[in-house]
Amino acid sequence: MPPAVSQDNVITDRAPHAIARCRSASHLLRNFLTSCTALTLTTLSAAYLASFYLPWRALASTEIPEWIAGYTERIANTLNSGEDLGIGTLGSSLILAVIEDEEGKVSQLCRNSLEENTGSAPKLSILASPGNLTSDYEKLVAAMLDRPPTKQPKLILLTYSYRDFFDNLAQSDESASPVAKMLTYTRERGHFLPDCRKLFSGAALEETATCLLHHKRHLHSVAALFRTTLAQQAELLRKTYLVQTPKQNTRSETAIPKLDLQTDMKVYKTRYQPLNEIRWHSQLQALERLLYNCRQRNIPVAMVNMPVTDANLSLIPNEMKGKWQAPIRALAEKHDAALKDFDEAEVAGVSDTDFADSVHLKKDGARKFADRLFRWLGSTKQYQKAFEQR
Repeated sequence: MPPAVSQDNVITDRAPHAIARCRSASHLLRNFLTSCTALTLTTLSAAYLASFYLPWRALASTEIPEWIAGYTERIANTLNSGEDLGIGTLGSSLILAVIEDEEGKVSQLCRNSLEENTGSAPKLSILASPGNLTSDYEKLVAAMLDRPPTKQPKLILLTYSYRDFFDNLAQSDESASPVAKMLTYTRERGHFLPDCRKLFSGAALEETATCLLHHKRHLHSVAALFRTTLAQQAELLRKTYLVQTPKQNTRSETAIPKLDLQTDMKVYKTRYQPLNEIRWHSQLQALERLLYNCRQRNIPVAMVNMPVTDANLSLIPNEMKGKWQAPIRALAEKHDAALKDFDEAEVAGVSDTDFADSVHLKKDGARKFADRLFRWLGSTKQYQKAFEQR
């Protein structure tokens, strides 16, 4: 007969088994947590690396200054909105100095001038950004014409200057301009899957390497996906709960850097000289495609050669002075577009003292020119076709 075992002995005999079980459970839990951590880190790392092949890669890899990126982002939001565009206004910083206020919206001065001089008050959509070439305007018009017919612009107001056809400082690859990159980004942002077809091409690898080297810019581009939505939600909450927030200057990201006149003239001399005939012909071709597409869609176009100072005009190479406008006028006539040369300050109703530098008008100069601009625009058959018969 086996010896009697006390209760204490039973506990003592079973203790090693319980401790072993506890250690085993602890080991399993530690392994589980370690595995989860490793899996999470691996997943996040893979997702981050894969994100460089997402649609915003093309935008993130571009060396776009923050203030220009702000303008292109605003254009993207305008194109992606469901709002009527009214007058789709194209151009560079020259027209922005005339029509936008400190918040980056159409100024009240501009709206008043439009109504007073045309007798109507159609919406004016800003689709201009600094440094654009005519090839950028062609791409923007194509994006506008891709919208539903009821959301397409009623009239295209195409503003330009000599620089838009000849700029030596612009990128040689027209598909790599800020506007072109932005349009690629917005066209593809509807999906978030890597494009495996481009995964190992030379261009894709080079683009990815640029993104990796500028990962902060990449993250900023990712954050931009949600910026507009968050801003709209914040405004909704503010209105819902009547929270009064102080008015802030929203142009910090889109403020055009100011140059003194001497520096500005040096920059424009580099832009204009020497004559870039290859760019000149490619930009003329882009203009003809733009006008052709608008005529095919029955969208009237009004073209405006923007005012600049006499000093700026003097920088145009001698072989092009008084000659570069002729092919543009011929294309406008061919495609039934209105055109007005305001490049001489006197014709625009301003003087050189109305300019902040050699091309950008001050507020008083903008007011004077806006009256001349909209008075002419309202008198064109293109404007009357767009609005008075609707």
